This record gives sequence, structure tokens and C-alpha cells, in this order.
Amino acid sequence: MKRYLLFSLLVIIISSLLCSCILFRDPTPWADGKQKDTLFSSELLAEWKIEELPLPAPDNVYLGGKTLYCNMTREEYESYVQSVVEYLLNDENLFHTGYNYGTSMGSFFGFPPYWIIYEYAPLIEGYDVSAESHRFIYSLSEEMEISNGMASLNGYRNISIEWCPTTPKNSEFSYTVRISLDADMEYEYNLCYHSHDMIEVGNYPVAGTEKIITLYHCTRCGYGDRSEYLTGEGKFSINIVEGAEYVLDCDEWSYDNMVVTLKTRAVADAELKVVANGAPLPRTKTEFEYWSYVFIMPAEDVDISITIAEENEDYPYFSSLAKFEPWLDALSAENVTKLRVITEKLGAPVGSLRNNQSNLNSIVISSFLSTLKNKSLIKTSYESIENAEELRTVELIMSDGTVHSFSLYDDVYYLIDGVAYEMKTYHTLIGYAGNAYSYSFVTDETADVCDATTNEKVGEISIGGLEFIEYNYDPPDEAPRYRIETEFGVIYVYSAGIFSLKSEGKEIFYQLHVDIFTC
Repeated sequence: MKRYLLFSLLVIIISSLLCSCILFRDPTPWADGKQKDTLFSSELLAEWKIEELPLPAPDNVYLGGKTLYCNMTREEYESYVQSVVEYLLNDENLFHTGYNYGTSMGSFFGFPPYWIIYEYAPLIEGYDVSAESHRFIYSLSEEMEISNGMASLNGYRNISIEWCPTTPKNSEFSYTVRISLDADMEYEYNLCYHSHDMIEVGNYPVAGTEKIITLYHCTRCGYGDRSEYLTGEGKFSINIVEGAEYVLDCDEWSYDNMVVTLKTRAVADAELKVVANGAPLPRTKTEFEYWSYVFIMPAEDVDISITIAEENEDYPYFSSLAKFEPWLDALSAENVTKLRVITEKLGAPVGSLRNNQSNLNSIVISSFLSTLKNKSLIKTSYESIENAEELRTVELIMSDGTVHSFSLYDDVYYLIDGVAYEMKTYHTLIGYAGNAYSYSFVTDETADVCDATTNEKVGEISIGGLEFIEYNYDPPDEAPRYRIETEFGVIYVYSAGIFSLKSEGKEIFYQLHVDIFTC
């Protein structure tokens, strides 16, 4: 009875409010309270940090509060929306620009009252301006909080543009477009609406098999994914059948597809052999007090045995990159200033192009280094590098100029004594944010740099050290400054880091990443 009375009272209140709006609405003409031929004030635009926001001509417009009513053709309307999009994308004072792609309903535990939640995606080039209405969001601060893939913006604002060819009552003024400045009560900003920024976080074997599953993590929203999911569903036990005295921590059970970590004591002057369901597990982490072994739980019980490895087991079936590149464990991401991955075709003629990827982002560097430290290797029957077709070199450049590197031949890590390990996932920077791409010449040649006019030698340069991109504009309208003869052609250097390579009757233009000739 009490619930019925409360519900009845609520209905009466809502009905009264609606009747008040209908019966006692403001009868004043539409134009009252609106300013003719007036745009948003400079003070308001400054408060919203959109001083350069494109606006229509101030003729035949009405301003009512934070809404501008104006007349445009459909073509003018879409062109105006495009100008606003370009402004939002390019203004450095605006952060986390987005557009509304839908709405949902919010409520308290599924009960009324209900409210609208505006759903936003990051604004990108190619945005469709042909819709009947557009609603944009931006933030006054670069800071944001992320929870469950959604971002909460600090100091957000909204700009809405609506195509609405109508004539309001009590008005001789007709308009086709409304432009409003406001702020949503509730919204969701989906950082990864278009795509995730996935990076590799680990390669782990499925216990009892030779299968390797790669785990990925989105740097923006935290979403996780993997290269493969096992079929099956259930809860299975994990049993230490031998070597329990070495175990520091391990779950007693797990669901299939879950990531399981086994921790053992660090053993001095010896190597542990950890076997799960007959297949060895690689050591994924080495600390002073403990070692870690990570695996994917199969759809069956797992029996683990831990013994001291024999001396002739220096090269187990599973290993880790850090074991053969010990500098990895000692390396701190804070001291790495640049990542570079160089790829070239083996056997290519001198003067061919290497492909370079590089990244300076500290977050990317930290993630990439962490992945390298945990990189699993699988022993392979690869016998020789002589027939390899591709060489990939991974470089970590330190703040003091020191360079740490390792090489892969056809994605195989080759040891000098003939032992080889395969990386199930090869290492590039593809998928990371903020990559730079360039070329360099396949050569070890050091050549003289001569004045192009006098032919006088002014210095020397490592040709293979030049890092450049394609130059797709008109050739420089000037004489070259320097001339460099190489074994594969003549290089002419112009201003602004532009140079050409003349070889076999052809001339191709490039531009240096850094104009070292001016320096």
C-alpha cells in the first residue's frame, strides 16, 4: 500500500509539472530575449578556450544564451561542420576531441528516473559531416581517468551543430542551423572505439604442449587479448609431483586458458628443469630471491616436476632471450632514449634500402623492454644463417650513446655454436603508438663530402648512417651544396636536408631526418 501511495504521488507531481508547462508556458514571442545579428561573445569563447572556433557570418543570425540560430544552405552546413572538425583536430589547446556516435539510458539500478548518456569516440580524419546533427566533445586538460575502457575527461565541453530547417511559432525569422555550446550531464568517452593500441606483453607455452600463446595489452584502455584461445571449459588441478622443496608459490588449481605463474627458489650455481605434463617450461623471470615460470592452463590437470638440470642441458627446448643477452636484465627503461628496429634483405646489392622503425616514447620503451626481458625462445633445427633471406636488428640506444642490440635471421635467434632458437612472434614496433619510419643505405662505406662548386673536400661521412624519408615534392630550385661519390652512385646535397641519389641514369630525392650537413 505504501509503495502504491508513493507511486501515485509521483504520478500526480509529474502530471502537474507537465500541465504547468503546457498551460502556463511563456507566451512571449520567440525572438524576445534573443539578440539579432550577434555571435558568441569573445569572453565566452575565451572561457571555453575556443577563440578561433569557426563561426558563420554575423548577418541574419540570432543569439539566444549559448545557442546560435543561423541560415545556411545544406552545402554550407556540411562545409561548416568540416571546418569545425578541422579546428578541433588541429587546435593544440584542446584535448581528447571526440564525436557523439550514440546514446544509452542511465538509471538507478534499472529503475526510473532515466537519463540520457551520450557516447563519444575520438575524433579522426575522415569524419562524416553529412549527418543531420553533430555533437562534439573536448577537454580543457590533457588529464583523464580511465576505468573499464572509458575515459573521464577533466573540464570537458560540448559543441553541437544541428540541421533543422524550420520556422518557430511567433517568429518571422526562419533558420536552418543551430549551433550550441553546452556540457552533457552524463557521457562515456570510448578511447578505443576505432581500434586498440595493442602491444605484446608475453609469450607463454600451454602446459604439456609445444604451443605458444601470445598475450596482448592495450596501452590506452587496458583491454587484453591473445593470439589463440583453447577449446574447453573447466576447473583443473595443478600438482607438484616432484621438487616441492623448490616451490615458493603456485596455485593448486586453475581454469583452462588462465595464465598460471609458478615461483621457485633461486638456486645458486645450478639450473632448474621445470616440466609440466612432460613438456619443459621456460624461465620467464629471474630475480635474486626467486625464479618465475609462466604457462597457459590446458583443459586438463597439470603435473609439475622440478629437478636440477644436467650440465649438458645448457640449451633446453624452451629458453629466454635474457639468458643469452644478459644485458637485458640489467637494463632500465629510464636510461633508454630510443628504440630502433632495422630490417634488410640479405644478399641485397650495396645501395639498397634498409627499413627503419624508431620510437622515442618512454611508455613504449618501457613496455617494449619488458616484453624483451620476458621473451620466450623455442629451440629449432635451424642449421645455418647462410640461407637466411632477412636480417632484423633490434637496437636500444642509451642516454650516454651506448647501443645494445641483437639480431634475428628469418626470425631465428642464432647462437655462434650452431644452436638456434625461434621467436614465435617476431619483434617489430608495428602496433605501437608514435612510431617513425625511415630508410638507410645498405653499405659500410665512408665517403668524402666535397663542395659541389669547388669540389674541395670538406669532411667525411658514414653513408650507412644516413637516415631519411622519401621526398615527394618538386626538386629544389637551387644548386646543390655538396657532392658525395659512393660505390653505388652520386649523392647531391641541398638545403633543408634534401638530397638526391643519381645512379644508372635515374635521380631519386630524399630528405634527412636530421640535417647533419647544416650542423
